Amino acid sequence: MVGQTVMRIVRPCFKPSPPGDNLAGGTRDGLLWYKDTGRHACGDFSMALVQANNLLEDASQLEAGPLVSASCSTGTFVGIYDGHGGPETANFIADHFLPNLKKFATEQQTISVDVIRKSYAATEEGFLNLVRKQWLIKPLLASVGSCCLVGIINEGVLYVANTGDSRAVLGRFEKGVASDVKAVQLSAEHNASIESVREELRRLHPHDPRIVLLKHNVWRVKGLIQVSRTLGDAYLKSTEFNREPLLARFRLPEPFYKPILCPEPSIEAHKLCTEDQFVIFASDGLWEHLTNQEAVDIVNCSPRNGIARRLIKAALREAAKKREMRYSDLKKIDRGVRRHFHDDITVVVLFLDSALVGKRFYGGPLLSLRGGDDTYLCMSSRMRIFITLTLCRWQNLGAAWFQSLPFWLLESLHGTREQCFGGSTRRLLPDPAAPTHTDMAFLHSHATSFGYKQVPEEEKSKLVGNVFTSVASTYDLMNDLMSVGLHRLWKDRLISKLNPFPGMKHLDVAGGTGDVAFRVMERINSMNHRTMQAALADIEETKIYVCDINPNMLNVGKKRASERGYKEGHCLSWIEGDAEALSFEDGSMDGYTIAFGIRNVTHIEKALSEAYRVLKRGGRFLCLELSHVDVPLFKEIYDVYSFSVIPAMGELVAGDRQSYQYLVESIRRFPNQEKFGQMIQEAGFERVQYENLVGGVVAIHSGLKL
Repeated sequence: MVGQTVMRIVRPCFKPSPPGDNLAGGTRDGLLWYKDTGRHACGDFSMALVQANNLLEDASQLEAGPLVSASCSTGTFVGIYDGHGGPETANFIADHFLPNLKKFATEQQTISVDVIRKSYAATEEGFLNLVRKQWLIKPLLASVGSCCLVGIINEGVLYVANTGDSRAVLGRFEKGVASDVKAVQLSAEHNASIESVREELRRLHPHDPRIVLLKHNVWRVKGLIQVSRTLGDAYLKSTEFNREPLLARFRLPEPFYKPILCPEPSIEAHKLCTEDQFVIFASDGLWEHLTNQEAVDIVNCSPRNGIARRLIKAALREAAKKREMRYSDLKKIDRGVRRHFHDDITVVVLFLDSALVGKRFYGGPLLSLRGGDDTYLCMSSRMRIFITLTLCRWQNLGAAWFQSLPFWLLESLHGTREQCFGGSTRRLLPDPAAPTHTDMAFLHSHATSFGYKQVPEEEKSKLVGNVFTSVASTYDLMNDLMSVGLHRLWKDRLISKLNPFPGMKHLDVAGGTGDVAFRVMERINSMNHRTMQAALADIEETKIYVCDINPNMLNVGKKRASERGYKEGHCLSWIEGDAEALSFEDGSMDGYTIAFGIRNVTHIEKALSEAYRVLKRGGRFLCLELSHVDVPLFKEIYDVYSFSVIPAMGELVAGDRQSYQYLVESIRRFPNQEKFGQMIQEAGFERVQYENLVGGVVAIHSGLKL
């Protein structure tokens, strides 16, 4: 009876989201990413970004939900983090600022200027500690920083805080104004091009005549950086980071005795009124090409749906005009080269519904969106909301327990106290100071695991080979049945993170049936590259290699390729090989993917080492693998499904119960997300991240060879 009740409640969690639902993620179109419309706590929103740098240095997030633990008060949080020198600081802020804000807001039971100021300080301190921990192995991290623009709407008050030169502009209705809606800048900027900022720097550093220098007609602090207030940039905050082994170009010739850059934000608290129509939050890349009033006029005179994307398009048109080129030609320029024409640009537009602005309770769906996230699996999002609402009804468990509920939910739903609400777990892993393998000793012994059994190492590959020989013909059908088709979305997410490009050399390991390889080819073929190839006549031919140890799986893939019209050896090659001893040359691949395969290799660390070896500098490693669920209620349901339903389904469809029993057991024996991330780092990869999908049923780990 209880099981039937639970399933009756859970079943709607698996329905697809309607268009425009908050539970759906954004859409990627080349270097542009956008979420055209959605609902936040006080109205509609639109969000978009465009990449110009080789690595996207902007990070951004939009959240709607409870901001103070044990309070029914809800609000909207916007963060625009414009990084420089790399994406690390911006990503760190995106992971840590909001949890810090919730912590201090819960302590004071309110959102306030003091809470925001403490959140900036705690985030700054956390990043400097990370730099300190990694100083000897990653000294360049000391030269990475970020502007930080934050907007919070809570109980009718809009708080805007800023370090750097991103900007928040309010559109306010005023009678008698020509455009009806007047632009009101809410954020103070800290750029050395502003005379008052230069005066502030000279006043703070009266004995340093070189505190601001004009270089190439641009004012810079110490001749190095344009902004005077940032998070990160440790090399200009403390002399302990302004010495070797930091690169010479970042080291100052003379010592300094007080921080040159400041992490203190400028904060404005604005009481919202009925005349306030919308707020535009954007990185400086937008404001380089549009004035405040021009941006406000575009928003005021256009449909809400897609307005953030429209603002970016207007800025890019201006950027093209300044270089005397057409907008259509600018769009054909790839990342990296594109930085010579414009910066990364991030835009969030919040529309303000006067009937909702002052309300304490937001009755809509929880919202958690990161700029650049292509998809959120609706099952995962709906499941989180179902669990949250269900637990909120169990207040009779006790006031003390209920008071701790949001942080308990935080830990159980995301596997970390560093996230606050909504979204999928997505973390940048710190380098371990002293890596340990206590829990993974079996990986390094002469015996290894085959499901729950311990077998000699030399036998595992044979046993795994037998499994996949048995299931090869029904492999894709069983994937569809076991995941209810979700494995297709998971693989689409993998490819969106890979971001394939024409002329790339890509290796897909354990990909015998071709599912991932076909997606890579289709993503590349869906682009219009004729103009790009005309401009880059020396572009190499795209080559996708599918490597699998099992010939039966490769035969299935070759048959599917033939049915799709792919000729073997043209762009797609099929290689029988071992992930632990690849036949490819060192530094020969731009990308490496392995989907649902690495848990089957005998020595995971050898497979990771081989992946690192064959990748070029700048190459990306991506692993999609079944992982560990950490949501209590969902975990119980998932365990029952795994151990009871999947083996029975394997017996019914594939005629092989034992192979699917091994599948379930191998998932449980595989290292958890954190441990596997550490193994990837130990193989030499940097910027290692993982993203949980469907509450941890699967995880995508990524890393770069730098």
